[in-house]
Formats: sequence, structure tokens, C-alpha cells
Amino acid sequence: MEPQKPPMSTPTTPFPPSRKLMPNYNPPEEKLCECLPFGIFKSLWKGTRNVAGLRKKKASYSRRIHDDNIPLEIICCMSAYIATMQHRGVLNVPLANSLLASVSSFSDSLATLERILTTPIPFGYIVHLKLIIWGYLIFLPFELMSTFGYVTIPATALISIAFLGFLKIGEEIENPFGYDSNDLDMDHFCQNLIARELAEITAMPAPDPEDFMFSPFNLPLYRQNDHRSAVDLSRNYSSSADIQNLLRTKPSPISSAKEKK
Repeated sequence: MEPQKPPMSTPTTPFPPSRKLMPNYNPPEEKLCECLPFGIFKSLWKGTRNVAGLRKKKASYSRRIHDDNIPLEIICCMSAYIATMQHRGVLNVPLANSLLASVSSFSDSLATLERILTTPIPFGYIVHLKLIIWGYLIFLPFELMSTFGYVTIPATALISIAFLGFLKIGEEIENPFGYDSNDLDMDHFCQNLIARELAEITAMPAPDPEDFMFSPFNLPLYRQNDHRSAVDLSRNYSSSADIQNLLRTKPSPISSAKEKK
């Protein structure tokens, strides 16, 4: 008698994913030089020589981490789903056109956000701006010494903070989707705001208009001092023209006076 083979375990999913998606929250590691204010001297030491190399390094890191364009894949799946429903005859032409227009607006928004993310500030503009600012700050104390004396030191420090702040603001505006302190909090937008609204929308099924239109609490002619519900009106008047004539009648003066009181 041959020994029985152990049963093979069935996979949980028939099509295992070929790649693992990155987590929705993946900030870069913080370094000690980023926490201390001495990072300004590091920027001064490097100057503008490493700007192109730093951008190249960031671009390669971004391609390595974000290899797949997940929003574009979602848009393609939505377009294919709408086309399939239209081919099966489930959607009529006006509704299909409306859905395709919504998907097209999503695609335009994605293209705009990608343009903001991938379009850097021109390299020549950054070099020229840094040279002008640092040259001005270096020769500024010699101009103020004869007039302000010892006050030149704090005055130069304040002016340097103001001008160097413009450079830092320009670097942060270049990529508003990062994890800096002044960047957009996309994790908060997606996890707290959008996810909560989607949960509220999908918590209950969409109501049927007949449920609240033919409810016993719906009194269309209440201002005309008529306490019949919509169900009673539909039973008493078979034609829609009679019901429309009733709705066009003016409210009685008694009910109007009660509402004013």
C-alpha cells in the first residue's frame, strides 16, 4: 500500500501579488544635522556644487521607492470598468459620458500634481540667487560698520536670517509633497479626512426616494391646511395634473398667520 501524500494547502488568493506595495506612511530617516541649527553651515560649506548631484540622488531614490504609478493604474482600471459596463449595456450613454468625464478630471488632476512634483526650480536661478545673497551678506557689515558701530553685528544677523529664509522657503516650495514641517500633510488628508468621508458615505446604502416621498410624515399640502400625506393624495387623485394643481394653490391665510406667529 502506497503512503498517502499530505494534502496540498490551497493559497488564500488565487493570484498572489507579484510585488509588495510600500506602506502609506514612509517618511525618511531623520539625521542629527537636521535637528540642530548647524545645518546652515553645512549648506554654506557645500555651496552650490552639490545641487545637481543632490537632485540626481533624490530622483534615483524616488524612482527606486515609487517605481509604480498607482494613481494612474487606478484611473486605467476605472476607465476599463466603465467601458465594460457600457459594452454590456448596463450604462446608458449620458451616464457613461458623465462617468468618463469624471475619470478624465481625475487624470487632469494627477497630471497637474505630477507636474508640480517633478518640475524643479531652474538650476541657474538657484545658483544666481545664492551667489547674490551670500555676496550681499558678506559685504554688508563693511557698509554698516561706519554708521551703526557695534549694532552692525545683530543687524547683520537679522538681515541674514531674513534673506536666508527666502532661500529655504524656495527649497520647500519646490516639493510640497515631502515630509518637511511646512509640507502638505498628505497622510492626514488621506487617512483622516478622505477616509472618514468615504466611510460615512458607504456606511449605509443609498436611500430610495420612494421611502421618504411616500412616508406618512410627508405632508405636501401642509401650508394649505391639508393634512393628507403623499400616499393619500396618490390614492385620491389618479392623474398627476390634479396633484400639480393642488400644489400650485396658495397657502391659506390661517396657516400663514400661524407660521408668522
